[in-house]
Amino acid sequence: MDLSIIPVPILFVITLACAIANGNCKAWYVKKIMRNESEQYSFNSWNSVICVIFLLIFSLGKLTATWYTVMLGAVFGVVTMIFAILQAKAVKIGPSGYTTVIINLSTALTALSGAIFWQENLSAFKIAGIVLMIGSFVLAIDTGNNGGKKANIKWFILCLFALFSSALIGILQKIHQTSGHGGELTVFLIVAFLTSAIISYGGYILQKKKENAIIEEVNEEKPYKNTKILIIILLLCGIGAAGNNVINLYLSGVTDTAIFFPIVNGVPLLSSLIVSFLVFKERLKIKQIVGLCLGIIALLCLFI
Repeated sequence: MDLSIIPVPILFVITLACAIANGNCKAWYVKKIMRNESEQYSFNSWNSVICVIFLLIFSLGKLTATWYTVMLGAVFGVVTMIFAILQAKAVKIGPSGYTTVIINLSTALTALSGAIFWQENLSAFKIAGIVLMIGSFVLAIDTGNNGGKKANIKWFILCLFALFSSALIGILQKIHQTSGHGGELTVFLIVAFLTSAIISYGGYILQKKKENAIIEEVNEEKPYKNTKILIIILLLCGIGAAGNNVINLYLSGVTDTAIFFPIVNGVPLLSSLIVSFLVFKERLKIKQIVGLCLGIIALLCLFI
C-alpha cells in the first residue's frame, strides 16, 4: 500500500489510534491477565508473530529488500527488545512512576536529533512544544504510587540505558527512511518483528525455568481460562502494533522529528491517563490534570 497517497494528518490520526489500542490492550493484559514475568515474554513473542502475519498481508506478497534493510531491521528488532527488557527490569526494582518519567525524556533527544543530524529547522513554537510536552510527561505520570520501591544506582543506570535505547529506536527509524531504502519499510519491520519474536521466546523459556524452580509459586498459579478474550487482546495488540509501526516508520521520513516524536510519544501516554480514569477508575491528581492541559497546549505549539 502506498502511504504517500494519504494526507499526513490522517496518517497521524490512524497511527495514534493504533498506538492507543495497542497500549491499552497491553495495559489490560498486564492488569487483568498476566501473573508472572514469563507470560510477558510469551505475550511479546505472540504479539510479534501476529505483527509479521499482518505485515505479510499488508504487503500483498510484494516484498523486495536489500541487505541494508535486512541488517538495519535486525538491529532495530534487537534494540527494541533491549529497550523492553531494560524498561521491565527498571520498573521491577525501582519506582515505576519515575522510571516512566526518565525514559520518556528520550522524546527530547529524538525530537532534537533532526536539527542535529538532518539540518531540520527548529522554530520557537516547536521548541516550546517540545519543552511543554516534556513538562506534561513529568506532571501527568503518577510518581507517588511506587509500591514501596525506592530509587537506587542500579535502577538509575537501567533507566538511563532504557532512555538512550528508546531514543535510538526513533533515530534508527529516521535513518532508514531518509536513506535510499525507505520504500522497503515492510521488510524492515518484518525482520524487526521476527527478531523480536525469537528473542522474546528465548526469554520466555529462560524465565519459565526460573519460575518452575520455585515450587510454591508454581502451585499458586492458576491458568487463565478465558482463551477467547486473550486471543482478542493478542490480535488487537498485534494489529495495533503493526499498523502503528508501519505508519510511524513512514512518517519519520516525511515529517520533522521535532513534530513527529513529541506527538507519537506524547498522545498515547496522555490517552492512557484518560483511559485509566474512565476504564480502570483510577483517580487523577491535580498535577496530572495540569499535565494533560500542558500536553494539549504542546500539541498546538507543534502544529503552529
